Amino acid sequence: MNIAAVLSRREALACVARAAVAAGVAGCASITGNSPRRYGWEAAAALPPGPYRAQIWRPPGPYTQPVFVVVLVRPGLAPPRILESDGVVDRGEVQPATIVADLRARYPALLPGDVEVEPLAAGGDAIGYVIRTRNIDVYAYLAPSLGLYWVKLSGVGKYRRKGGGGGR
Repeated sequence: MNIAAVLSRREALACVARAAVAAGVAGCASITGNSPRRYGWEAAAALPPGPYRAQIWRPPGPYTQPVFVVVLVRPGLAPPRILESDGVVDRGEVQPATIVADLRARYPALLPGDVEVEPLAAGGDAIGYVIRTRNIDVYAYLAPSLGLYWVKLSGVGKYRRKGGGGGR
């Protein structure tokens, strides 16, 4: 039997399995694809006012560039929970303007194109927003039995660069 054919079948089965798991996640939430992402502090400052439940992730340790993810979920909905072992701060209910002012003061030299703002949606309904630095992917899922949103982070922007190369 051809080894290339076996690998292709394995890859196909793995792909089908991943699709089945993804389809089976109850109440899956994601960054909406139909709303274009916006860039810069002005886009973050333009978020609708009102209190949001907020969690902020900043990785521990020194980084050559600012790295952060802010998850804002409207009150009355399940609270967010960023799945990272370190660097997560729960800010409770805050105004987006307060979060943006804090981030801007902390990172004054951050270029406008390095800040991304996107709506967060579940089941077609907007539930909040994500403010983040570039090259970090955000995936959110509703955990109905726990009554909260699990937020998973990935992407090359999440990891510290070694030397002049890419992420680890």
